[in-house]
Amino acid sequence: MWKDLKVKTIQEIINKLKVYTPQLNKEAQTIQAMEECGELIQAIAKELNDKPRDNENVKEEIADVLIMVIQMMFYFSTEKETIKYINKKITKIQNYLEMNKNE
Repeated sequence: MWKDLKVKTIQEIINKLKVYTPQLNKEAQTIQAMEECGELIQAIAKELNDKPRDNENVKEEIADVLIMVIQMMFYFSTEKETIKYINKKITKIQNYLEMNKNE
C-alpha cells in the first residue's frame, strides 16, 4: 500500500489521501493541521522580513498545509461541498478584479 507514494498532480494527492486519511486519527490530524498552519504563517512572516529571501521553508510549509487541508476536507466535508465553496470564492475574486480593473 505504501509503494509509489510520489505524486505529480493535485488530483493524485487527493486520491492518495482519500485512501490514507480514514486510517489516521482524526483528532491528532486536526491538531497537526493547526500546527502546520501556524508554521506556514511563521514561514511567510519570516519571508516578508528577511532579505535575501530564501523561500524553501515557505514551499515546504505550503506542501504540509495542503496535505492537511485535504485531510480536513475528508474529515469535515466532501469534495463536492468543498468545490462549491471554492467556486464561490473564485467568483468573489473575479468580481473584485472586474470592479477594480480600471484603477
